[in-house]
Amino acid sequence: SAQFAIIIGENELSTGLITLKSLKNKDFGQKELKFDEFIEQMREFK
Repeated sequence: SAQFAIIIGENELSTGLITLKSLKNKDFGQKELKFDEFIEQMREFK
């Protein structure tokens, strides 16, 4: 199963983006996503 860290800090709140960081997949690195994009990504990983 995919494991992610979801980072919502001051930076994310001011930009309106969520930082998604993969804990298992180093190639994934981290992505900044708008909230609705984030929801879509989570659906794909199910």
